[in-house]
Order: sequence, then structure tokens, then C-alpha cells
Amino acid sequence: MFKFAFRGFAFKKRIFVCSLSILAIVFLDIAIVVLAIHYRRNSNFLIMGNTIVVASSESKNKKSANYVCDGSDDQVEIQAAVDALSREGGKVIFLEGKYNIDKGKDYSGFKSAILIPHIDNGAHITIEGVGGSTIFVLRTDTYAFAAAGTGYYEPEASSRLVFRNLTFDASEKNKGGGIFLKFSSYSSVDNNWFFNLSDGVTFLKSYKNNISNNVFEGVSQSILLTESHDCLVSGNSDAGFENSGRPDFPISSMKIIGGFETIVTSNSIEHIYDKNESSVGIWILDSADTIITSNSLEECDTGIKIAGKYPFESYYLTTTLVSNNSLRDNPVNLVVSNTCQAMITDNVFTGFTRSEGIKIMSKSEKINIVSNTFNNYSAKTALIDDGSNKDINYEPSN
Repeated sequence: MFKFAFRGFAFKKRIFVCSLSILAIVFLDIAIVVLAIHYRRNSNFLIMGNTIVVASSESKNKKSANYVCDGSDDQVEIQAAVDALSREGGKVIFLEGKYNIDKGKDYSGFKSAILIPHIDNGAHITIEGVGGSTIFVLRTDTYAFAAAGTGYYEPEASSRLVFRNLTFDASEKNKGGGIFLKFSSYSSVDNNWFFNLSDGVTFLKSYKNNISNNVFEGVSQSILLTESHDCLVSGNSDAGFENSGRPDFPISSMKIIGGFETIVTSNSIEHIYDKNESSVGIWILDSADTIITSNSLEECDTGIKIAGKYPFESYYLTTTLVSNNSLRDNPVNLVVSNTCQAMITDNVFTGFTRSEGIKIMSKSEKINIVSNTFNNYSAKTALIDDGSNKDINYEPSN
């Protein structure tokens, strides 16, 4: 009898333990859901939000799209798709075909057809195409996409934006722009194509952004960073722009104005020129702590130009490093003007008749030029000093 009673008690105990286990699992599931909701609302890390698909009037699989453009004023449907993103961020995917951009809106300091909403919780927004077959045709003088925060850093910055696998083209040569970002941080513009535009990619007052592996052709100003810092410009290719129609407007492939701690590396630039020979491949203006390394520049009016202000202010003590670049067949390969504290080393300069290697001018100071290779230059044309400079250290390797 006691044996059976004990067995009954043991059986009831097992049921009780199982019940507690089930309750524990239920409470754990509830806790996970509550934590998930909390982090979805408050986390500064990537949260996978919704994905929205947009089709052009030419896309084959329109049924899979949330929004379908009709080929006219496509910026209207695109803006609606972008606005449909939740505060958790997400992705807008553009299927193949042409998206015709016919109108832009004027905002504070810029004009854009589509404005990316400012999300201040650090969520990511990705604008992505399917490569060369996703084409935004600029039929008016406006940027295709823009975003604008209210300050350099989160949460004021319009941050963590990604533009990838998109093509931008103008219906008329040198009209409109691709992407404009103001007060943006931790954003990326990578693996896109830009053709026949006035402006390719512009960052204004932005921080820690990446512009990499893009292709530019026939763009007046491919990349412009103004008052931006801690940015990386790498692996881009610029096939050039002939500015014979507007000789009064000097152009450049990549231009850094009033920034600091920017790295420009492993870019390929060629055919940047105009009738007045005023165009520049890489132009660093009034900037500090800039690194220009491992780039290739060919047949530009000026390959690289570094220019500061005089008298030197603390912000404009450029401390620029120019190293391991290949500069070939540029009428002037490198200009240093109004610049203090620059190191020019391990570059290869290849010239032609009457071309100039390095030109130092306009009261530059503390310029070290060491271990560079000069091909097809005489001693007079390898380094040209206008006589206004001081503390110039020149040690050629050949």
C-alpha cells in the first residue's frame, strides 16, 4: 500500500514539475517578445525593417512590386515607396528598367526629386537596384535622391543610409545629379554608375561616410565632400569629362573642401580637362590631415592639387600625405599651393614634352618631397618652385 502511495506521489510530482517547465517556457517567450519590442523601438543597431519593391514601366515582374511606375513623373511613386518605410528602417529595391525623373523640389540649399526621411533611432535605410539595368533618367536639373539631417552626429544626423547597384543618367548632357547627403553619418554609396551628369555624389557637413567602387563617366563633378570628415573615397573609376563647352567652369573628379581626416585611395581617374587647362583630378582645398594614396591619374589638366590658405590658420595646417600614386601624362602632375606640412613620397611621375612634375607655389611651407620617381623629366621640370616658399626638402630617387 505504501509502495503504491509513493508511486502516486512521485507521478503527481512529475506532473507538477512539467507544469512549472511549461509555465517557464511561456514566460520566457513573453519576455523575449517584450525585449524584442523594446529593442525595435530603442536600439541604435541594425533592425531589419520592411522591404518595399518598386517596378518601372519596363520591369518584367510587376506583380511582385509594391509600387509600379508608369514612365512619367516616376519620382512620385518612388517618394511614396520611400515614405512607406517604417521607423525601423528597411530596404527599397528597384527592379530593372528606366525610372524617369521629371521634377525636383527645392529644399534648404539643394534640389531633389526624392527625399529620404530622417530617422533618428539609428535604423538603416537601403536604396538598392539590380545593377546596370536599374536606371534613373534625370530629365530635369535636380538630384535624384537626397537626405538631410540637422547635425553632424546621431541622432541629429541622417545616418546609416546605403545606396547600391543603381545607375544614374541624364537625358541631356551634364544635367542633374545622383545623390546629395547633408549632415549624414555612417552612410555608404557603393557600386553605382553615374553618366552624363552635372554632379555625381555630394556630401555636405557629413561624418564617417564611404564612397567606394562607383563608376563615373561624363560627370562634371563626380565626388564632392564639403566640410566633411573621417570619410573614405576608394576604388572609384572616373572615365573623364571634356569641358570644352564651358571653359570658365573648372571641374574636378574628386574634390575635398574644408574637411579633415579623409582618405582618398585606389581610385582611377583619366581625361579630366578643358580648353583653359584648369581641371583637376583630385583637388584638396582648405583641408587637414588628408591622405591621398595608391591612385592612378592620367591625362588630366592637373593630376592632384593641394591648396590651403595663407596666412596659415590652425585648421588649415593641411598635414597632407601624398604617397604611392601613379601620375601619367598630365600637363601638371602635382600642384602644392598655400600649403603647410605636406609629405610627398614614393609616387611615380611620368611626363611628356613641356609637362611639369611637382609645382610648389604661393608661400607653401614645410614640404617634404622624398623617394619619388620622375620619368621623362629634366631637373628643371621635375620640381618647380616659384621662390615664395620655405622649408622645402627635395630628395628625388632618380
